[in-house]
Amino acid sequence: MKKHYTFSTGETIDADLDDLRRLLAENQQYLDNYEEVYSSLEDDDYIARGNGFCDRKYSDDFIEGQMEKYAQRVKEINGWIENDERMDAHQALKLLKEGNARFVSGQLVPKDHYAEDRLKLSEGQHPFAVVLCCSDSRVSPEILFDQQLGDVFVIRNAGNVVDEDVLGSIEYAVEHLESPLVVVLGHSSCGAVTAACQGGELPGHLVDIAKRIKPSISMDCCIDDNARCHAEHMAQLVRENPIVEHLKVTVMGAFYNLASGVVEWM
Repeated sequence: MKKHYTFSTGETIDADLDDLRRLLAENQQYLDNYEEVYSSLEDDDYIARGNGFCDRKYSDDFIEGQMEKYAQRVKEINGWIENDERMDAHQALKLLKEGNARFVSGQLVPKDHYAEDRLKLSEGQHPFAVVLCCSDSRVSPEILFDQQLGDVFVIRNAGNVVDEDVLGSIEYAVEHLESPLVVVLGHSSCGAVTAACQGGELPGHLVDIAKRIKPSISMDCCIDDNARCHAEHMAQLVRENPIVEHLKVTVMGAFYNLASGVVEWM
């Protein structure tokens, strides 16, 4: 997701982490070019050739000014990259909360650069959060959290249940992709939770899903409260995973209201 950055000179840019890395390489090259030319100075005026410079006279004061300018830019961009690469769970959660607020208000971030995003993401992914949610067609994390392609590692199944396959996917995301936050997202009017609460005979593999949900439910609670409890119960199962625990990954339960669009955090 692109963020807003301001140089000490007042110049502003909108960039994501990959944009910053490219910008860093460009500015470092400019700095190297000026340093190379400066090292060859023999008097105050000279003709600068090659390395992208036009044939014209520059003074050593001008070159020194350019070196100082690009050295400062390199320093500032490096700082932004280091901060972004160290995104922690608190920052990740903040991005999800801000995205959901945009979704609820209808003021979504423009998403008109998918072609550019696809090209960048073909080289690798760096999702800042993992979201386990229900397969319900009305519950799409990338949309309700207003995130860009590649921002969220999504795992979906009916009832947002935790099993061996889900844990394997989460382990991959937190260990290899270094996602600092895992969210288990339940939702209102969940069909899987409703089926588990109502009991009775279920066809096919729905029995297996209901078995994983039933330990979370209470007959004294309504469907939505049971969905909240189930999300938190599943989140606890994720917290107890040895890899998640070892890496000190933050795991949170959450609940999505279909009607309001609001995500409640537990």
